[in-house]
Amino acid sequence: NGKMILISGLFDGQLTAQAKEAGVQHLLPKPFAMPALDSTIRELFGLPTKKTNLVDVAKSAKPDQET
Repeated sequence: NGKMILISGLFDGQLTAQAKEAGVQHLLPKPFAMPALDSTIRELFGLPTKKTNLVDVAKSAKPDQET
């Protein structure tokens, strides 16, 4: 049994019904932010929710090194 996420910018009642009928577990409307995709995937696979502290992410980012 595959896991499916339908990503579209044109959701309507008919598309939503057809997707659910086809076995799509999650609908993700465009545009979306990466945290929305991350949380959708985590939910779909039963993974723990990730709490992102953006300050820590910014501090851990390494600047591009010139060669």
